[in-house]
Order: sequence, then C-alpha cells, then structure tokens
Amino acid sequence: MMRAPKKITITLLFGLIAAGCMILFTLGMYGAGPQVFLGQTAYLFHIVLILLAAVAAVLDKRAHGGVLDFRAALRVCFAVMVIGLAVQYLFTWLLLNVFDPGFRRALLPVVHDNMVKAYRRFGASENDIRQAEDAEKGQDPFTFGRMFTGLGFNIIIYFLIALLISATVRTKRVPLPKSDR
Repeated sequence: MMRAPKKITITLLFGLIAAGCMILFTLGMYGAGPQVFLGQTAYLFHIVLILLAAVAAVLDKRAHGGVLDFRAALRVCFAVMVIGLAVQYLFTWLLLNVFDPGFRRALLPVVHDNMVKAYRRFGASENDIRQAEDAEKGQDPFTFGRMFTGLGFNIIIYFLIALLISATVRTKRVPLPKSDR
C-alpha cells in the first residue's frame, strides 16, 4: 500500500521562507559593513517578516475555503514571525560570535555611537549620557543572553502585530442556513 506524500503546511513553508529571507538579509547587511548592519536600513527586515506572515494567513484562509477563525489566523501569523525571528537572531549570533568575531569587534564602536545619538535624540543630558556610557563600558551587546533577551522583547512586539493581522484576516462566523421546517 502506497502512502500519499505529506504536504508541507503553509505555516512551515512561510516560516522557512521567512528564515531564508532573514539569513539573506543579515548576510546582505553584513556585506555592507558595520554602519549599515546597525543602521536604519537594518529595520527593513521587520516589513518583510510582517508581509510574509500576512500572506501566509491569507493563503491559509484560502486553503480552508475562505474560512479562518481568529485563533487559527493568529497561530499562522505568529508562527511565521517566530520562526523568522528566531533564525535571524540565531544566525546573527553565530555570525558575530563564531564565524566572524572581528566583525563583532568592529560593531562595538557603532553600537556606542548609536547609543549616544539615541540619548541625544531623546534630550538626555550630557551627565546621563556619560552615566550610560560608563554602565555599558566593557559590556558586549552580542552575547547569547543579551541577544536572547532582545529576541524575547521582539517576540512580544510581533505578537501584538500578529493580533492585528489576525483580526484583519479572520472570517467572521457565517450564519447557518435556515431550514425549511
């Protein structure tokens, strides 16, 4: 007796596509140098991840005959986002700590400059900036623990985004047809 081949789910397919996109995006930023790797362009991956999650939810709805409840839509969106984020953070950690520690060292001054710019943008005093610099001196922002904490924070933010996408994509319950009694 021959079994039919198992089909890959839309969630897993789009999760893997998101993971691949995150790796390619990270490699592109890496190739562009430390300023770009930690610059504003680096945040474009968020748009890609959100779009992939939304498309996955819409395709899952289409695969289920145009009916997808809120919970199922949330499961699809959030899973795609978590897979993409987790792979992106893990790959970045490997890149900076295993494959090219020299690049990590080149990023440290850029992290410092970005921190100072952010404090100034929010109107912090020079004394506050010096205190923040002293607190961060000798700290490595690319340790597994700090990156894992950043991943956790991003997962919370992405959960809220997944809630919005799910509320948009879901199908409201269709009333049952009336019987002719």
